[in-house]
Amino acid sequence: MKFISYTLGVFLMLSGLVVCAEKVIVKKGMKLELPDRKVELTIEPLKVFTATGQKSKISEAKPAWNSGVYLGKAAWVFRTAIPGSVKISYEGEIFKENDDYTVNYNWGTVGKTKTTKMPAGKVFNIDYKYTLSRVDLVEVSADGKVIVKKGEEHRTRPETPEADKGAVPLFAVYLGQSTLELSDKNILMIDKNVTAETPVIGAENVVKFKKILKDGASAKVVCFGDSITAGKDADWYVGRLTDYFKEKYRDKVQVINSGVGGDTTRGALKRLDAAVLDLKPDLVIIMFGVNDENARGDSNDVPVAEYKKNLTEMVGKIRTKTGADVILMTTSMKNLGWEATKGNLDKYADCVRGLGKELNVCVVDSFQAWTNLEKRGIPYMKLLDSCINHPNGDAHEIFFNGLIKVIEN
Repeated sequence: MKFISYTLGVFLMLSGLVVCAEKVIVKKGMKLELPDRKVELTIEPLKVFTATGQKSKISEAKPAWNSGVYLGKAAWVFRTAIPGSVKISYEGEIFKENDDYTVNYNWGTVGKTKTTKMPAGKVFNIDYKYTLSRVDLVEVSADGKVIVKKGEEHRTRPETPEADKGAVPLFAVYLGQSTLELSDKNILMIDKNVTAETPVIGAENVVKFKKILKDGASAKVVCFGDSITAGKDADWYVGRLTDYFKEKYRDKVQVINSGVGGDTTRGALKRLDAAVLDLKPDLVIIMFGVNDENARGDSNDVPVAEYKKNLTEMVGKIRTKTGADVILMTTSMKNLGWEATKGNLDKYADCVRGLGKELNVCVVDSFQAWTNLEKRGIPYMKLLDSCINHPNGDAHEIFFNGLIKVIEN
């Protein structure tokens, strides 16, 4: 069994021991124990589904998120297929995993090995098992009982149950796809002091644009970023911002989307003139980092030091050549299990926060709001529909709320 100590506030280190508000012991299987409350809980396992009869040709390939044959019920939903469950056959002959074919259970893809006995050009039968995902809530009821509120299973967006009236939520239990046994990673301790608010730093630095709005004059806003900005969906933050200005300021504010999919700060600098400066904006909203952080060998595509230099140059040129106000946004989070990430996106968020202070620029700290999700009992993965790096429409509310907070402050 594993012993895990959590605190909802400040904790004290005494002789190497953690003294904290809540203690949870994750026991073997689906059992939890709260020793201070003398309570043992059983979490209901996820329902296991069986997919049979998929017919596919399979060629030699190393299966990955972007290669191999996709399993229809499991592909592109991270770790949906249960490890070891994929069975491939042809006319009654059953082939062996790892000898004849390999499976990437993270992404639900398969490919033949170089030593396979599987005949070429044939259509194979593929069977496998998979699960959905779920979030349960553990609360203390108004009469002092510890209760598990079971959530609804969902393919990508499991909802955390609401606490009952008068109850105190303690923690959520996130059963991600293919969770067959609990670990400390499944426990999301809830901090009642953490809210859904998107933190904003330095809103007072947005002066020119707010004055234009107050005076009732026309204004131009440029959103400069990568694919998270470039999306045309009305639920995405640029679409929400456009609708907001249209409703509140009629046709006085023009919002221009200057996002390009796959872009980094390195590439963005090359198009800064045409995409931003030549448009003569009054406000520029900048968000890059998700692609800068991508893995390139042992480093990032754009290392943090270069990322900082590039953003500094952008802000300087925008201010000098247009006089526009600038808002820097930290990014959303990424799937840390994705092989194309280095896992240090937090360093890029730290960089943006530091630049806000150095350059006297407003920062909308979306990354902190994402970090706070699990402290609210919400798994951040449910906001990544691609299971990689693209936030879904619900997640864009985090960006939008921070921006509105700046504008209306």
